Amino acid sequence: MKPLEKAEKIYRKAVKSRGISLIFMEKSMKAFASLSENELAVLKRKIKKKFGEKLNLNDFTKCVNKAKIDAGSNPEGNGPVFIINKQQLPDSTNEVIDALKKQNDPPYMFKMGGNLVRLESDEIVGPVLMGMTIDALRGEVARLGGFYRQTAAGLKSSPPSIDVIRDIMSLASLPFPRLDGIVEAPVLRPDGSILDVPGYDAETFLYYAPAPDLRVPKIPKKPSKNDLKKAIALLMKPIRQLPIPGKPSCANTLGLMLTPIIRPAITGPVPLAVIDAPTKGTGKSLLANIVTGIAQGKEATLFVPPKDDDEWRKKITTVLKEGASLIFIDDAEVLESSYISTLLTSLVWEDRILGVNKSIRVPNRTIWMAAGNNIFVMGDLQRRCFWIRMNAKTSEPWLRTDFEIPDLHGWVAKKRGKLIAALLIIARAWFVAGKPMAEVPVFGGFEKWSSMVGSILAHAGISGFLENLNLYRSRKDEESLQWEGFLQAWSEHYAGPVTVHKVCSDIREKGPLREALPGDLVEILENPDKSFERVLGKALAKKEDVRFGKDELRLKRTGEQKRAILWKVLKTEKK
Repeated sequence: MKPLEKAEKIYRKAVKSRGISLIFMEKSMKAFASLSENELAVLKRKIKKKFGEKLNLNDFTKCVNKAKIDAGSNPEGNGPVFIINKQQLPDSTNEVIDALKKQNDPPYMFKMGGNLVRLESDEIVGPVLMGMTIDALRGEVARLGGFYRQTAAGLKSSPPSIDVIRDIMSLASLPFPRLDGIVEAPVLRPDGSILDVPGYDAETFLYYAPAPDLRVPKIPKKPSKNDLKKAIALLMKPIRQLPIPGKPSCANTLGLMLTPIIRPAITGPVPLAVIDAPTKGTGKSLLANIVTGIAQGKEATLFVPPKDDDEWRKKITTVLKEGASLIFIDDAEVLESSYISTLLTSLVWEDRILGVNKSIRVPNRTIWMAAGNNIFVMGDLQRRCFWIRMNAKTSEPWLRTDFEIPDLHGWVAKKRGKLIAALLIIARAWFVAGKPMAEVPVFGGFEKWSSMVGSILAHAGISGFLENLNLYRSRKDEESLQWEGFLQAWSEHYAGPVTVHKVCSDIREKGPLREALPGDLVEILENPDKSFERVLGKALAKKEDVRFGKDELRLKRTGEQKRAILWKVLKTEKK
């Protein structure tokens, strides 16, 4: 029987017996609970026309809605019905989680480092990851279906229970897929296959979010020698437009371009790329933007070097939480941070969330670049970098006009799909050939990266990768030079062990020790609000056993005197 015919039969019986009773309708409306909103609207018009004032449409709608709720359907739209006070908290939480799991197909909510995140699209920077707050999760839950509270007067519409939302946020295990990051170009998986289908990839835990206009040519299953030759020729075109003298820096540049495309296949950490030049305007930022232009289709995410280490930590946490895959530190005259140094050798980054008594653990798959004019990389950070040296050999490199490609940035944008394909071809060719390993300079802590990148380039006929590593590391940073001078002055001033108090007293006498004092300690000495003796003691402890200069000058604790540590500068005995 058709719905209208059934309605007419119901109401004809109602009119003959006792009128259009609310109770009668409540018992009869189950027949219409499965109808759509449009079908109900048509039905109400016909019923109203048939019965006129005898029918109260508000009562009719109320009864239909109750029937829908009883049938588990949301009268206010799509989705299920949730009665928020009908069961215990764990049961209500599980009910909502089950609905969220169904809603999250295809996935846009993920677990990242134990925290719930949501993939969003920023109009300027593209796809980003945002941590799910209580308010954000409540908004997601509210759109799952209809939420009602059982009262003495019946069911009343209600927002989702905040207790349920908090319970979900507190759970250690949630049925959402793991996410390690976002990529915006096809990339190589660990098995040599190519991730080129947009969306979430369960094998790599990556979300591939390409630009709508990205078109990447088909990659041959078994690239030929001719395919390799064409791929290298295309990739070298933008490199030849830049003043990058020497094979090592050219090979390192190609290795930097390759790294984002093969990053999922590299199981270890990746070093920081230092793009260096003697003069401003040489093209350092342009090179960084070529790398990100190929990998992401946009300019590099700029990272202004913070003034202190704590700011480094906060900024690192922020960019990793957002799923950034390429970061560019620009205009870095001096690069020093214990946090960035630690990050470069870590696959997971852990930090405290600001304003919340909770830690966050984030996968670290980010590739870092830094550029500066004769940039100084300080301390342990130097051995975690590889070097690209640019030199236009002119005092005004920005006035150069001898370019085969005048608009290199636009050319890269136009050829992006082909450049990505070229990088994938040389990587695939190496995999298909059985991953032959090349001899690559030793790079402690980054062996998996250097071995894979170097071997792919060598198989493609590119030599020189990392061959400037020792030359780069031989460049002494300013801090090391200052400490070498200070320890040399110390060794000439003292014949035996001394306390920090004695050294401080002699420094204040403005003799040779004062003149050789490292710059950062000079600032503390001249600051009346700081305890110079305490700062110097910590500085000496930090430099203990660190060797400086050809004589390998180093500080050593030799005992105590009246509860004060005795320090001595040692030299390596010449044979």
